Amino acid sequence: MTPDIAIIIGLLALGFILFVTEIFSIDVTAMILLSILFLFGYLTPEQAISGFSNPAVLTIAFLFILSHALQKTGVLEYLVIRINKIADRSRLLGRAVYLFTIGLASALVNNTAIVAIFMPVTIRLAHKYKLSPSKMLIPLSYAAILGGTLTLVGTSTNLLVNSIYSANPNVEPMGMFEFTRYGAILMSIGLLYILFIAPQLLPSRTVTSSLTKSYRLGGYLTEMKITAESPLVGTTCLDRGINKHYDVMVLDILRDEKMITSNIRQTSLEAGDILFVRGTLDN
Repeated sequence: MTPDIAIIIGLLALGFILFVTEIFSIDVTAMILLSILFLFGYLTPEQAISGFSNPAVLTIAFLFILSHALQKTGVLEYLVIRINKIADRSRLLGRAVYLFTIGLASALVNNTAIVAIFMPVTIRLAHKYKLSPSKMLIPLSYAAILGGTLTLVGTSTNLLVNSIYSANPNVEPMGMFEFTRYGAILMSIGLLYILFIAPQLLPSRTVTSSLTKSYRLGGYLTEMKITAESPLVGTTCLDRGINKHYDVMVLDILRDEKMITSNIRQTSLEAGDILFVRGTLDN
């Protein structure tokens, strides 16, 4: 074994330990390893900074922008309302539609962003079904992974592999739907497994309240009560532009002990209404 090979193996081991122990954040760990390789002369300056101009990296960054734009449009609010209606009829059908929707969304938007967006909604559905959040959150993650196999932009891995593959001047880059047929088969089998077999294997690890506290989701999924002096009285969420101006999404409205789950944006708000909203800690 040459000294160079020993150093690289040592760096791989160091990287593995840092990633597992999470002494530093993932991005800091990656920069540390990159800096060490550069300082030891294994990378030229051009190679060290080439990743920042890689088309795959830029595409992933734009996908996160697209994810935030998708959240601001209210499309997700509409989907959640529709899925809640289906869930009222059948728990199995509601879960199937929910996971299928996540899979399709993950085919067009980076799956990491999809999981982050749908996590608070998933916890709320788990509370509605009286299920442990672990039985909903783990299927959420895998549904997003399976959906990511449908298109080129579905996962970061697809984009990175395509950038390496297309670097060869003798080949053409892979198309957007190059492997959709195979991904559809994989996603169908995977969702059937998640729906019928996974619930029997997944443990009930924690209740919703403790999960919300552990991951600080209370600031993302919370309740707001409209007082008599509120300027919201007599208006609608659409009129006030709540989603646009305050970066929160109203999921449900509790009025006189009755839950309003449909046509949220057009519903006239009244004093005493309790809004179930999802937003950021800053807002």
